[in-house]
Amino acid sequence: MADDLRFVSVSEDDIKSLLSNKLSDHTKRVVSGAVKMLTEYTVERNMSLSDLYKLPKCDLNDFLRHFYISIFECCTCNRALFV
Repeated sequence: MADDLRFVSVSEDDIKSLLSNKLSDHTKRVVSGAVKMLTEYTVERNMSLSDLYKLPKCDLNDFLRHFYISIFECCTCNRALFV
């Protein structure tokens, strides 16, 4: 009857391992690339990522709006920048 159990027992180590590996390697690369791109954009505008935390919400919204549009324009004009 013990072999017919529907649920398996998991150890604390199994849980910790699952939680620490919950993001796939692909997701980690994508996030890392996005942060790098945002960092480069802020540097081109004589800012840093930490400066974004200090912006009022309205100004941050405008900043990100311009960032997203610039990414869209770069992607459609020159895909080689993102390879």
